[in-house]
Amino acid sequence: MRRLLTVLGLAAVCVATTAQPGFAGAPDPIVVDGGGITPAGAAPPDTPQAIDKVAATQSWAKAAAAGDVAGAQLAEAAYEAKYGGPGAGSSKLSSNMASGVATSTDLAAAFPTSRSLGVVQVGQNKDYYCGPASGYEIIRYLHGAGFTSRFDGTSPGQAGLANANHMETDKYGKTDWARADWTRGVNRWRGVNWYVQVHAPSGSLLKSVAAQSIGGNGMPFSGNTVEFVDGPHYNKHPNRLIGHWIAAYAYSNSGGTIGWADSSTTIFTTAARYFSYSSSSFATFLQSNGIAY
Repeated sequence: MRRLLTVLGLAAVCVATTAQPGFAGAPDPIVVDGGGITPAGAAPPDTPQAIDKVAATQSWAKAAAAGDVAGAQLAEAAYEAKYGGPGAGSSKLSSNMASGVATSTDLAAAFPTSRSLGVVQVGQNKDYYCGPASGYEIIRYLHGAGFTSRFDGTSPGQAGLANANHMETDKYGKTDWARADWTRGVNRWRGVNWYVQVHAPSGSLLKSVAAQSIGGNGMPFSGNTVEFVDGPHYNKHPNRLIGHWIAAYAYSNSGGTIGWADSSTTIFTTAARYFSYSSSSFATFLQSNGIAY
């Protein structure tokens, strides 16, 4: 559905008169906003749970840098005692570590310098379905293709995640950051209150999140990016104002480089299904919205 959007105080009609290179079909949207483009200063504050999760991640990263398995375990255990665990994923902590006797092999397993999860990219079914598509990629990886919603029994797929009981994407024409649509939808579907929104993460925090979430817990996470006209763009996206959700599934260099699955391949003909980007540089795209992990 093409619609009239008001972004940063400027009204922009998402239709141009002719198709342009890089787009699948016609017409060429001036604004591509499936992820919610939050005006400066309008993002909601992080929740207490998100603040606690960031603190736990930072403690985990400090312990990992020191090779302190017990410290890493303590950071995660304290958080999970308060909010619950991930409900899926795969920890790299061995029985040796649990007993406090960690070998060099155990340490390499607990704090791997790289890890890739088997998240399979899907193209988004509608031009504003990046939220449901990225959520479906993650849920399918964690629970399998037949995993129905724990909230209302909806059959798996992008349309189910877009409904009024989950991300409300169909209702609003996007999966909005300010309403926490993505985290509400995925958490309800999984029946676990694990994913939280973190606004405007630094490159350092993004690196730590990748190492802990993907490497330590085997949990993919998502990014809600904004790309501005005449600013930097990633994965060969066109020079448009774009609000977009993508799924992080891999990292290398101890989190310094992150692998992403991009559902926009059905919208942007130049985009690749998977791409990688340095954490420090990619944080630029997350300052209007953020990450959900």
